[in-house]
Amino acid sequence: MYREVVRLILVLVVTGCGFSPAPPSGSVSDGGLSGEAGASDAKQFLDAALCPDDDGDGVCNAVDTWPCGAMPDALGAQLAMTANGGATSFTLSMIDVNAQGRYVVAAPNATVSVHLHYAITDSACASSCVDQLEIGWAAPGNRTSCVFDNSVPDPGGSAGNVTTATIKLPAMAGVYDIRANIGQNYSCTYQGASTWWGTAPGTTRTLAKVCVH
Repeated sequence: MYREVVRLILVLVVTGCGFSPAPPSGSVSDGGLSGEAGASDAKQFLDAALCPDDDGDGVCNAVDTWPCGAMPDALGAQLAMTANGGATSFTLSMIDVNAQGRYVVAAPNATVSVHLHYAITDSACASSCVDQLEIGWAAPGNRTSCVFDNSVPDPGGSAGNVTTATIKLPAMAGVYDIRANIGQNYSCTYQGASTWWGTAPGTTRTLAKVCVH
């Protein structure tokens, strides 16, 4: 009789407590990670797996046309340069480096082609001035060549197309500027000249941006 009473009490205690087993921490919906932090971590992991972004610019590698970080500021359709108080004027247009326009992506040490149209006027000399259109790197390095090196008649000036110029890219990955400059030496290599005429060109004379990748 005593055993029956004890059994009845145990049954009443268990059924009366309203016990409901709690689900394990970390449900299926958050991938087994608990709380909001777990769900956020899981989403970040999934995003990184589906859309790798090596340069951290918010664009997936698969569709990133500039794999060197944020896209640089836009360069205009033309590049204008003046010297001698405006008496010497160069206008460069139809700029195209390696068939990629003014934003180039290429491998280290690759050689790329430079195409452009130039229009030059120069009234700084008595009859005609010998001018150069220099191109090269802002850093590292210096001028690499003169894509124009000739007399510019006044009046009339000179105009034409550059179609055969090439430039070798740096060996280290990164973003580099190909820049242009006005030279006014007797010739591009007069007395061994190999550096920029005057001072190195600044950012306003950027011919193209190059992502070495």
